[in-house]
Amino acid sequence: MRNLLKHSISAILLFFSITSFAQAVIGGSIVDQSGEGIAFSNALLVNASDSSLIRGVISDENGQFIFEKIPTGVYLVQANMIGFNLAFSSLLDFDTQQSIQLDPLKLSSGVNLEGVDIVSKKPLYEQKIDRLVVNVENSIVSAGATALEVLERSPGVTINRQQSLISLAGKEGVVVMINEKISYMPVAGVIAFLNSINADNVTSIELITTPPAKFDAQGNAGYINIVLKENPDQGMNGSYTLSGGYGRGAVVNNSLNFNAREGNLNLFGSYSYSLNTQDQLFIFDRTLFKENFVEESTTRTDRDTRTRIHNYRLGTDIQVSPKTIIGAMISGYDNKWTMDAENNNLVFNDNILSQRVTLSNVELNQWDHIGGNVNFSHSLGEEHSLNFDLDYLRYYNENPTDYINRFFDANHNILREELTKSDKTTPINIYVASMDYSKRYSPNFKLGMGLKGTWSDFENDVTVQTAIGGQTTIDPSLTNISQLEEQVLAAYTSADIKLGPNTNAQVGLRYEYTDSKLDSDKEGRVVDRQFGKLFPSIFLSQTINESQGLNFSYSKRVTRPTFNDMAPFVIFIDPTTFFSGNPALQPAFTDAFKVSYRYKTLNISLDYSIQDSTIANFQNRYDPIQNRVIGFSSNLDKTNTWSLTISLPTKITSWWEMRNNLILLTQKNTLLFEGDNISISRAGINLNTTHSFILPKNYSADINFFYNSPSLAGNSRVGSTYMLNFGVQKKISDRWGTLRFNINDVLNSFEWVWESNLGGQDELAQIFDFSQTTYQLTYSRNFGNNKLKSSRNREGGAAEERRRVN
Repeated sequence: MRNLLKHSISAILLFFSITSFAQAVIGGSIVDQSGEGIAFSNALLVNASDSSLIRGVISDENGQFIFEKIPTGVYLVQANMIGFNLAFSSLLDFDTQQSIQLDPLKLSSGVNLEGVDIVSKKPLYEQKIDRLVVNVENSIVSAGATALEVLERSPGVTINRQQSLISLAGKEGVVVMINEKISYMPVAGVIAFLNSINADNVTSIELITTPPAKFDAQGNAGYINIVLKENPDQGMNGSYTLSGGYGRGAVVNNSLNFNAREGNLNLFGSYSYSLNTQDQLFIFDRTLFKENFVEESTTRTDRDTRTRIHNYRLGTDIQVSPKTIIGAMISGYDNKWTMDAENNNLVFNDNILSQRVTLSNVELNQWDHIGGNVNFSHSLGEEHSLNFDLDYLRYYNENPTDYINRFFDANHNILREELTKSDKTTPINIYVASMDYSKRYSPNFKLGMGLKGTWSDFENDVTVQTAIGGQTTIDPSLTNISQLEEQVLAAYTSADIKLGPNTNAQVGLRYEYTDSKLDSDKEGRVVDRQFGKLFPSIFLSQTINESQGLNFSYSKRVTRPTFNDMAPFVIFIDPTTFFSGNPALQPAFTDAFKVSYRYKTLNISLDYSIQDSTIANFQNRYDPIQNRVIGFSSNLDKTNTWSLTISLPTKITSWWEMRNNLILLTQKNTLLFEGDNISISRAGINLNTTHSFILPKNYSADINFFYNSPSLAGNSRVGSTYMLNFGVQKKISDRWGTLRFNINDVLNSFEWVWESNLGGQDELAQIFDFSQTTYQLTYSRNFGNNKLKSSRNREGGAAEERRRVN
């Protein structure tokens, strides 16, 4: 703690020493065609890159207006008045060291209306300074899909559902946020959660490869922020979506969200229900080179699965004073996954069938979660605020599985029958307290700082027993009770600094101290690890001119093992192949660098990262004594990754727009295997292209295609993946909503192929087919008063801990 205080105080004093500068303004007037000022008309200052509103004012009786306390940026001023057409200023490259007086904005007469609705449609992809934004609400092919399916189609994002992996720009260790609050679920829980959210409840997905110091140091690959819809109005309003489809099983995604405001009290909530009964197919091929012969084993697994998810959130905000808000919220889900599977295993010796095994298994994997948050937010002045969050998260996982193994000879005569029962229960408790403070001292300097503490504990109870001929025995090598206690204490400080007319910087320093203890009933204290580290970050932005910009960033990150990575668990594929946990996992640390260049709508970025002790999930190892292949997470020595990202939106005609994103990457994994240092390298590409068409009579359509070339996953090579999606939309009316029809995975092409060479004597190939061509119809509609204020975007301060559960 002494180092924590010392580093934090030093960083704060450093940022306070930066001087501030004077304030500048933008002024102008709004006039009619004769040059007379138009009183009480609207003047809006908007961001030139994405048309987002910065500030709005009303002109005085002479048509004069003025904007004050405006940060540096490139802007437009929009003038409007009922009964007149819109007028715009030229582009303003605003520098806070100078004031700008605009030429008069002249409004021409238009049609008198009782009211005017201004609709702004953002492009599907927006490249901002520190992130790529995917505007989901403008994507027709996302209708009826889940947030997970939309994320899978996003540029540079790869999701492996079987092994619960999310990677960004070729790197694993992604942290997922919901409305800029970190999700503390493990990756498996995040995938289940996103799979329960209807895409119609998602506004955008933000891909952040260089996070600021305010974000937790967790996550070497960066952050993915899922922005859920919050009603932009006040009063009683909301929306609902009904969606159903079929593709080798039924798919249902229904959702409802609402916001009700009465005086100083605001009540908001959401509920979604999803059901997926689609079949799944796994194939495992194994070749074992023995002393006198070659043994080949093939296992085909046909899985009849059913996933049912209830997801809910209910919260309230109370405005106790004009500057103070107190809020409370509960959220949770019930995720029940069941499976009946038939596994057929054939064993060949020198191409001659020697054994046949059928394995029938019934599995339940149910996650229950409830979380509570209390929030206090106080405004101390303009751009001067204090925020507190207290969170409690409770998870409970129950995972019983029954396996019936029947062994046959080559002539299909039964030899013996075995019953294997596996059971796992995991209760998890997480407590989080956080405080954030920020203040703008001048137009050129803003300071932020904060403290955070996280306390976690879980118990993982795994039992594996086998019954042969009526006699039951417990497998001691797979049965285990583990208990983990962990605390992470953190402090950060950051500053936004204007270094010149066109140069901005954001610098930050975060300190985290981690204390982890993992005990096993058989081995005693397995993990006793304490470490403290500084995590610096820096971001520089240079505006060359109105068409060009240059950015540079550096950050240091950490990837901690998830609770499920460290705790034992068992998933049997066949009698000699299964997955398990690894309590010896170490955290991984990453240094990430990025340079990006913007020319008009073209964005190019070059990323380089070097990671020590990379955590590679489900690495395959061969146990010659037990003749088993075991898959578990393990640490590699090092991973080097280069990536070049090119983003180019193109408007081909007035009715056809195309967005292209291309990532070229190369990755090198260095690892210790059977006492030898080996390196595995692979270069590849990631292509994502979307074509949008505006059709007559309120119809529109989208076509999306993505392709990922072969890649690396530790000591395994992953085959290429690609998918084509199509959607058409009909807007019925503003009152009656929108109807959409989608075909996802049109070519039925999306599947995972993994290949491993285990020391030259054992080769393993695995195929996971989760996706199939799916036809889906979706109806969505808004309801209620659309003239009122929204609820706050708030998910609590416990966001990083949700990611590590499971």
